[in-house]
Amino acid sequence: MLPSSSSTTNSNTTGDSSSSLTSLVTFPPDSKKGLVGLQSKGTCFVNSAIQCLSNTPDFLKLFLTDEYKKDINEQNPLGSGTYSTDINVYFSIGGKLTHCFSSLLRDLWFGNSSSIAPLELKKIVSELSPHMISAGGGDSQEFLSFLLDYLHEDLNRVLKKPYVEIKDYDERPDEIVAEESWNNHLKRNQSVIQELLYGQLKAKYECSECKKKFITFDPFGMISLPIPQDTEKETLNLYDCIKLLTKTEKIELEIGWYCSGCKTHREAVKKTDIYKLPPILVLHLKRAQPISWLQAKKLTDLVEFPLEGLDLREYVLNNDKNAIYDLYAVSNHHGKTVQGQYTTFAKNLIDKKWYHFVDSEVLEVNEKEIVSPGAYVLFYKKREVN
Repeated sequence: MLPSSSSTTNSNTTGDSSSSLTSLVTFPPDSKKGLVGLQSKGTCFVNSAIQCLSNTPDFLKLFLTDEYKKDINEQNPLGSGTYSTDINVYFSIGGKLTHCFSSLLRDLWFGNSSSIAPLELKKIVSELSPHMISAGGGDSQEFLSFLLDYLHEDLNRVLKKPYVEIKDYDERPDEIVAEESWNNHLKRNQSVIQELLYGQLKAKYECSECKKKFITFDPFGMISLPIPQDTEKETLNLYDCIKLLTKTEKIELEIGWYCSGCKTHREAVKKTDIYKLPPILVLHLKRAQPISWLQAKKLTDLVEFPLEGLDLREYVLNNDKNAIYDLYAVSNHHGKTVQGQYTTFAKNLIDKKWYHFVDSEVLEVNEKEIVSPGAYVLFYKKREVN
């Protein structure tokens, strides 16, 4: 039995992450310590997502020990147990996806095989969502969202989610409305996943007719960033994408926005801002650009991003003076919009080297190769406060 962690992970911990991990667990002498490939059979998008999460330091502290088990919510119908609506009985196998995910991470970090097949996890995913695992047609970002949602609900400490009444904005100060919205979120969602990955976006709408304002503060577990097109700049960077996300946009009448003041649909302007940032920041580059209802083209622009020191202090509204992040993993996509290959760049927590995970192969890579046109989902960790 592996030793259990003595405390839960939080964003205020200090010290070296690898030292913290090795103090919690003992690695067998011949273990691969995360440098294990995942066999594909047409689901490389699953492999890429898993390798990114496998190299998330806080996940390792949680899932390589028995710490996560104390939060398993066996009564949550939104989790990965077996729930029957006919007889209203929840069988006590709650959290089966989370248990399987933990077992897989242990195989990747404590095992000595050069590659393994995540068959049991894919089987459970197929049971939960038959269309999620489709050979050749999956998406690592969609799978990440799916997996993280289930991990969150499996570990949700809220046993019975209450009804939450949402109050109108009514010109109240941002900090009051934001805190109220966040507290409402916490009434229904409290897990280690939520604590690590969730932040808050502010969305402000203004009716073009009556000028009534409507403001929401919504939680997020991942931010999808648009990629600027047709710009004066020769190279794009991540800050350009964030600026485009937060740029005021017009909502046309055809799209429709219901104004509670006019009591009908109106044209409006919308402004999105980042209000609160999490310890682990996942950024999705929106490379699929719709060209019709059924078709999309892939944007292959190189978007430069920092491996260290992503400084978001001027982009977050709640004056977070510690909003500086370092990269530790990238899910890459190569090829066409639907088809193609997913791979992962990840920084190993133990030896601090970067590796390229290409299904069953694991190759050391120069960090100069990390920034590429294939970058699709970026994983950043907030710098620890000393």
